[in-house]
Amino acid sequence: MINYKTIGTQIKNERIKQDLLQQDVAKAAEISMPHYSDIERGETKPSFQALLNIANALHVSMDYILCYEADNPKSREFATNEIMDELADCTRTELTFLHDIVSVAKQNLRTLYKKED
Repeated sequence: MINYKTIGTQIKNERIKQDLLQQDVAKAAEISMPHYSDIERGETKPSFQALLNIANALHVSMDYILCYEADNPKSREFATNEIMDELADCTRTELTFLHDIVSVAKQNLRTLYKKED
């Protein structure tokens, strides 16, 4: 099942990361501002063409938008590859530091989500 809220969140996060306004992306994607806003909030089922236009407007692949969708079995593989790309040019010292950060973050996330269950 497709989780449109997760897809919308991924689109929104990328837009913010690029310091763009909703209007900028909507215009570049050639879709109306209200429709784009609905897509970011996960309140509509966008067409393939709309998602493709948004991906192109953000200069990312469709995989980048769709593979973060929580129910997609390739999400873990895609996220792992993205992380590995970020780490590829790190020094040993940077890798050690980042490993420590990830270990602590993982423990805290598991504690947090265990409390919510």
